[in-house]
Amino acid sequence: MVKLRQFFGLARLQFGMENAYRFDSLIWITIVPMFFVIQYFLWKTIYAVSGSEVIKGFTFSAMMTYYLLSHITTAYTSTLVDRNTASMVKSGKLIKELVRPISYFSKSFLNNLWYGVFRSKYVPLLLIIAYFLIPTFEYTGVNTVLYVISLILAILLRFTYAFLIGLSSFWVKEYFGIRQFKAGLFAFFSGTLIPLTFFPQVFQRVFYFFPFQYMLYVPINMFLGQYTGTEVLLMLGVQVMWIVIFSLAVKFVWKRALTKFMGVGV
Repeated sequence: MVKLRQFFGLARLQFGMENAYRFDSLIWITIVPMFFVIQYFLWKTIYAVSGSEVIKGFTFSAMMTYYLLSHITTAYTSTLVDRNTASMVKSGKLIKELVRPISYFSKSFLNNLWYGVFRSKYVPLLLIIAYFLIPTFEYTGVNTVLYVISLILAILLRFTYAFLIGLSSFWVKEYFGIRQFKAGLFAFFSGTLIPLTFFPQVFQRVFYFFPFQYMLYVPINMFLGQYTGTEVLLMLGVQVMWIVIFSLAVKFVWKRALTKFMGVGV
């Protein structure tokens, strides 16, 4: 079981890394709000040209709220666990992690939580900008709670998924290509680039069978109140199902990966 000393010790390590890369942190603080402003003007033009107040079920305010929550959700669910695993496997440094009193999976998850906390440093500025740009920001207490619950599940889901994909680095020489392909799949199928309702119905039905929308699109729609009571339970249940599937897969693949790992790089 993870002790509080270990938990906050990992926070200090993560803070040290963030402090060492202050310029990168500054870029994140500025570029995400700037991108949100660009999305604002883009969609403002699209709604003006269309002459419609509602596009694919979204009013302009709802659309901007969607992108606001997309940036916030991405901040907390993002993970580098697959990249870090690939790096340690290639260098052979993973052997040091295997003899620590805390399991590599648990340590990686805690590091990932702190990474999300520090990465979200752009959220305050983003909220201030959104306050002035979004015409009507509508929310309810119930939907906010549902969003938080779904967000927690999304954090677990995206982490276990990334951890599993990262284990492929035990069998490949270079992980970069796999990581880029994984990022592309997430951007396209999760609703990061555009709400999934803009895709044809047949595509939307197919998306239900992939885990990606449950990492971002579903939590956002919880906040927007897009689901009925039954649909809420279904979506949360599917999130839990994918977490269980990936967790079992991680346990299965991890055992086999360790038998291959020789501690001298691959």
